[in-house]
Amino acid sequence: MHLEYKEVEGFEFVKIGQAVMSDTPIVAKGTSGNYKLTFESFHLDFLTAEQSTYLVYEDEDLIYVGYYSGSFKDRWLRKQNDIYYFWHSDNIDDYCNKVLLENGSNITIWLSVDPYAKTHNDVDVNISKYLEDKIIMTKKPKLNKVAISLEENKKNTLPVKEILRAIK
Repeated sequence: MHLEYKEVEGFEFVKIGQAVMSDTPIVAKGTSGNYKLTFESFHLDFLTAEQSTYLVYEDEDLIYVGYYSGSFKDRWLRKQNDIYYFWHSDNIDDYCNKVLLENGSNITIWLSVDPYAKTHNDVDVNISKYLEDKIIMTKKPKLNKVAISLEENKKNTLPVKEILRAIK
């Protein structure tokens, strides 16, 4: 299997699949709409990928960044009638359906390969949430509404340790 990689903000990401329209609509249980997105060239082993940061691209444009704390399968995929389909949120699913149908765009999903940093005492710590925030603030993807407030929040909030110093 040929895998594609890209570097974003100093971290390596691997392309795990490309979204395509399935032949039949899939009615996602517990959601408001019909989703027709499934994956092409998806290796099933990625379903068990641990906590990671994910990127969603429309062609070469980053449109969404997120992270999950369980497995990739728990956060992103559902299975119905042996078809895996997107299930993320209405805004992403609806957008991807629209651009695939109207523009013929390529929608791809990427996972961080090694979302870890070492602490001062040599412990590996998963920094997926940090990666999500860093990429959102620097790249400002189209569908991440949280990006609007992240920079402002950083300017107007204090670390707990500083608050504790001030009140002691």
